[in-house]
Amino acid sequence: MRDEDGSDIERYHSSESDLDRSRDRSAEDTSLAPGHRESPASSRDSGTPGSGAATVTELADADRSVTVDSESITATLIGVPRVEIHEFVYDHQLGLGHDPEETRSIAMFDLENTGRHSITWRPSRTRFIGTDDYTYQPSKLSLDPSQLGPGCHTRQVEIEPDRRARVVTLVEQLPSGVEVAEVSQNVTIFGDSQRLTFPIE
Repeated sequence: MRDEDGSDIERYHSSESDLDRSRDRSAEDTSLAPGHRESPASSRDSGTPGSGAATVTELADADRSVTVDSESITATLIGVPRVEIHEFVYDHQLGLGHDPEETRSIAMFDLENTGRHSITWRPSRTRFIGTDDYTYQPSKLSLDPSQLGPGCHTRQVEIEPDRRARVVTLVEQLPSGVEVAEVSQNVTIFGDSQRLTFPIE
């Protein structure tokens, strides 16, 4: 399925069979066990899913999460940590111009559709306000979902009613000394445009 701009939409839904398969994979893959972490180099070489420096769950800062409720969606910004991009971005996009230890901020959202209509969450509509009061956009670099742990989406995703999704968005390179102070998201739900704002303390 494609959006009006021609890009793919991931349709997110859950079923008992999906959950069973997820549990089976977790049981077979020790890298998904709590407290288990491989070194970045070895995990990249082996292609182990969710094998970056840390999974999204490990990167999340519960003390700094911000939840916004509307009539149709409950959205939680669970963190905007800085990460080394070579851990999470596709290797073929990291050539000249990118320092091996370059870091960027990533925004991690936990979303629940509490309404009666499906919701399409588009990372292209996410904006970041820096501590310098300027507005920044998502990065053009693409995150590799397999390095973020199970259930993470890096592109736009369609969330059915009573279903949840986790979306991770990479921020464009910020000027030196600038951090993300606020995140906003425009969501259109059944023709109604809503702006969700997440202030970061």
